Amino acid sequence: MPQGNRRAWVLGILGGSLAAAAAVVLAWGVWPTEAPVVLPPPETVAKATDAAGPVRVEQNWSQVSYDGLVFPNERTPMQKFRRQTVEHVQWIDARNGVRMETTRPKEDIILLSAPLQ
Repeated sequence: MPQGNRRAWVLGILGGSLAAAAAVVLAWGVWPTEAPVVLPPPETVAKATDAAGPVRVEQNWSQVSYDGLVFPNERTPMQKFRRQTVEHVQWIDARNGVRMETTRPKEDIILLSAPLQ
């Protein structure tokens, strides 16, 4: 590979990596890391359950992090992101005094092509 093409390839990877890192840093600053837990007041739950049965309250929290470049093959650089999600669900039945909760963690890997110039 000629020296000029190699330099352009390396600069393209560095530029794409810096752009992806900047996007993640900006998203991290805007994205709430902890959300306040807000449950409906008991009297609201009691009114709703009288008419329709149990009430479902669902909350989801997500966080995205940048894990760098990966190379599935020599010609295809990919940007790797990791999305971690926690899903919290409550079922409240005020008539019977029953309250059930589940918490489920989930992790996804997202691969995006890294543009090279």
